Amino acid sequence: MRNSILALFAVVAFVCSPPAFAAVKLDGDGIRDKIVGNTIQLVNENLELAIGAVLKDGSLRGSIGGKKISGTWSIKNNSELCFDLPNRNFDLCRVVFDHGSYFMLRNTAGNPSGRMEVLNGNPYNF
Repeated sequence: MRNSILALFAVVAFVCSPPAFAAVKLDGDGIRDKIVGNTIQLVNENLELAIGAVLKDGSLRGSIGGKKISGTWSIKNNSELCFDLPNRNFDLCRVVFDHGSYFMLRNTAGNPSGRMEVLNGNPYNF
């Protein structure tokens, strides 16, 4: 039930967010500074809620749609945040833009492919 409520909130926030006019594309160091040691919460282009602890050792633990996930994260080409989740046959890279209170993910063609928020630490104990 809690995940359903969180997913609904995330979808509404994604759809109703005002556009940001001063988005900044993050490089590899900028991405690392924002996410490592914290938890990311994102809604992807399929409107799935994903939550994951981004650990310093390159691992990622969390849930997608309420199901546990584990995998790795990395930075590619000093500009793309990449996720590899073998248990979901999921491997993708996204460019990250800082919009101040949230981050927009775009595929390498520049199309929007998700919205991400960063929570301090690991509040879900993944």
